[in-house]
Amino acid sequence: MSIMDIVNNDDNSVYYIVKDLHDDVRKAGRATVKSFGVRSRFVHFEFFRLTEDQPSMGKKGDVVALEVNMRPCGGFSPDMMNFANSTDVYKIWADMIAYDSTLMPQGEHAFCAFAGRRDGTSSRRCGRSRRSGIC
Repeated sequence: MSIMDIVNNDDNSVYYIVKDLHDDVRKAGRATVKSFGVRSRFVHFEFFRLTEDQPSMGKKGDVVALEVNMRPCGGFSPDMMNFANSTDVYKIWADMIAYDSTLMPQGEHAFCAFAGRRDGTSSRRCGRSRRSGIC
């Protein structure tokens, strides 16, 4: 389930930081940085993978941009990135501004997950809010 699905469906919030990015996602992120001329900024991009062919968008499996944000991501995501990558994303940002590179060693990669129940939702494991009539 994507963040977009959580917002659009008024769902409980469940997401995770992956251990390693797929090469096509990394390529899309780097192309986005280049096309926007980003330098010394803390940015975050949101991509999704098409689950079926979409006319004028792409083929099943393609990576498509949802958002380009010239700010850090919100919520627990920066902390989750730190835990998942044994790093400090704000230190990396500061290094990029001060030194145009990072002095942080690359940490071990792991997963980090978050699960939160939206107020007013069922405690049963169903993934949808009670208000939607599904639980």
